[in-house]
Amino acid sequence: SPNVGYQFSSFNYGGMAGSPSVEVAMNGPVNLVANFTPFQGQTINSDTVGAVLTVDGVNCITSCSFQWATGTQHTIAAMATQSLGNGSQLIFSSWSDGGGISHTITAAAGMTYMASFTTQYYLTTAANPAAGGSISPASGWYNSGQIVQVSATANTGYPFTGFSGGLTGTATPQNVTMNGPVSVAANFTDAAATHVITSTPSIASFSVNGTACVSGTCTYVPQPGGDTLGATQTAPPITSRVPGYEFSMTD
Repeated sequence: SPNVGYQFSSFNYGGMAGSPSVEVAMNGPVNLVANFTPFQGQTINSDTVGAVLTVDGVNCITSCSFQWATGTQHTIAAMATQSLGNGSQLIFSSWSDGGGISHTITAAAGMTYMASFTTQYYLTTAANPAAGGSISPASGWYNSGQIVQVSATANTGYPFTGFSGGLTGTATPQNVTMNGPVSVAANFTDAAATHVITSTPSIASFSVNGTACVSGTCTYVPQPGGDTLGATQTAPPITSRVPGYEFSMTD
């Protein structure tokens, strides 16, 4: 019987090698030697470090080593899709022995079974604002290294002002290479959305984003991040009896 870490290889007697079971005729002294060799176990691995596989129904994080007796049967399996978190996932491709995603193997000394996966990353796309237009393609998974063409289409009255995130500039379409999770936004401006500033009386002085408005009414397009409005209130001369100024804003 072999000790842990060893396996029986053969008997030697009388200068001849024998099988694991031999018959010896005791017609005299016999020198019988049982030969053992270091046990060569089995390895279940993947081409992606840290991928999770199952061996005989138990999860193992690759790589996994076993010391099964030669000839015993075991079941190895992989998940079709395996999330790695943070916009990354693995898609099962194949086993090195050509077996199915889950299949039975017969243990042999020193064997390695390798699971191959394709790494995918998530592309997130969005139109900002949604009413301003559209971005193509829709959000989805793409293989690592894949080149994806991204384009923006503006709706009427919403000029396209450029990409942000994984792409920049106003050129459309543009390509993004999926070497990791990527987010891309197509940005639009509502050209028709204007605000009106008025003063009472019309001679009052005020400004919008640093630009003086002295005509009593100013129309402007709101800027991303907000606008700065300023007004100067001056007390009228005592002799004029002119009412004070009042600042107001209407959309």
